Amino acid sequence: MTDRRAFLSGLMLAPVALVAPAIAAPMAVDTTAWSAALSAVAATHSAMDAYYNDHVRPLNDAHDNGTGTYEAAAAAEGRFDTYVDVYADAVKALVMMPAPTIADIAVKIEWGLKDWIFDGTSEATRMLELIAADVRRLGGSVTA
Repeated sequence: MTDRRAFLSGLMLAPVALVAPAIAAPMAVDTTAWSAALSAVAATHSAMDAYYNDHVRPLNDAHDNGTGTYEAAAAAEGRFDTYVDVYADAVKALVMMPAPTIADIAVKIEWGLKDWIFDGTSEATRMLELIAADVRRLGGSVTA
């Protein structure tokens, strides 16, 4: 019965938290997680570029000049897609986490623009809402 009571008490308090965000304690931002996420973006971007330059470009060039096959170039492009997906996921994870500083908000925007994630989808809208929340939080405003 105690677990049920605790659960129901939590439900009753939830609307209070939604209507009174101004009294909520400031959110602590995990700068270690931010640094790790930023490092992951940089590392996956470097790996993606290196794979493209070392594997995809040479096979595309070989195909273009008649010394390689379309199949080999297409296969390399297919393997490259995995690098792109991992990099895009790292960028999205970074953009969706709270920025520790105002300067870090710019970092989120720059990586998001570089990866074209602000594309008008509902996911992109959510990411922009989180960036707006960062600006309000770090700028001292809590209302939209």
